[in-house]
Amino acid sequence: MEQQRGRMIGARGNGGHGQPRTELVEQHGFDTKFAMHMLRLGLQGIELLTTGKLTLPIEGENRAYLRAVRNGDWSYDHCIARAHDLEKQLQELKVTSQVRPEPDREAVERWMLRAYSEAWSAGAVAQDATSRIPLFAQTLITRLFAPNVALPSGTMPSGPAGASEKK
Repeated sequence: MEQQRGRMIGARGNGGHGQPRTELVEQHGFDTKFAMHMLRLGLQGIELLTTGKLTLPIEGENRAYLRAVRNGDWSYDHCIARAHDLEKQLQELKVTSQVRPEPDREAVERWMLRAYSEAWSAGAVAQDATSRIPLFAQTLITRLFAPNVALPSGTMPSGPAGASEKK
């Protein structure tokens, strides 16, 4: 939320990327897309900390509200005040939430292995399943389970088993 607010007010960005969109600032007085993302993150954070889940895509009242923000139906002052209220709620939820502080890595591992097994099963079914997996996921799975296998065309190698090459 802080980064989106910084971009919305022009205090954050790197060159052209992350700078307020001139056309939105001229039309609404501020970058409504950054405002929408700032508020979306707050709303999603509250949903996550209260329910332990995220609804994607966002539905109902929150969806309509965020679209109205993006369309410029809400003022800059409203967006900043709402962001402040959401941040306050998030700070309180950080203390009171029943959501575990760390992910259940074993459950994620089981899911990933099951998805891998289903997607890469033998025969024609495997070819059909592979076509439904996004290229980045195929690359990740390949790097995790077969680090020496050539990557699909158009992907960037990331070193052995997905390790970073930064030094």
